[in-house]
Amino acid sequence: PGLWQEESFVYLDTLLAAAAARDIKVMLTLFNNWRDYGGMPMYVHWAGIGDDSRSDAFHDSFYVDSQTKELAKAFIEKVVTRRNSVTGVLYRDDPAIFSWELVNEAHAEFDHTAAMQRWLAEMARYVKSLDPNHLVSSSFSLYERALVREHIIESIQMPELDYADVHMYPAAYHQRFLFAGEQALEQVVDDLVRLAHYAADKPL
Repeated sequence: PGLWQEESFVYLDTLLAAAAARDIKVMLTLFNNWRDYGGMPMYVHWAGIGDDSRSDAFHDSFYVDSQTKELAKAFIEKVVTRRNSVTGVLYRDDPAIFSWELVNEAHAEFDHTAAMQRWLAEMARYVKSLDPNHLVSSSFSLYERALVREHIIESIQMPELDYADVHMYPAAYHQRFLFAGEQALEQVVDDLVRLAHYAADKPL
């Protein structure tokens, strides 16, 4: 924590400059729900909760522990207030940035969903206090149960999130239980569109 790798940020600067040159809009993800590349479990590990950064056992502590919140806000500030070393443009003023995605596929166990939603609202407000020029949202994984669907609806309805974002993997879900073919896939997409447009009045 706090030992920033400037070389990595320069790579990001370079990517944004290349995107701008090609009129590509970039959605920048701030945190990963999964432990790939560290993710939330690494923050929990840094906070001294559990002793294994590869474990998901204490994952939901990320949303409630005061130290993980401090670490998260420090990273948000570091990224969102950065000046691009290639273009000289502040990230908050960069038209190449489409939005800030708070979390890739935000998830919590059912009894911690409210804590996750409070975290998303708090961090969305914090990002917007540093950057009033870009959209802020969070992505979610496709629901597998009715209760998860309700949680997604509640989350995308939050006024702090500007649009709905749900990830789906048809081939993987087909192997499990959800998709029976193209028609079933279309029904799920249609449901997501309706949730976004009519339950939250937001684009998907």
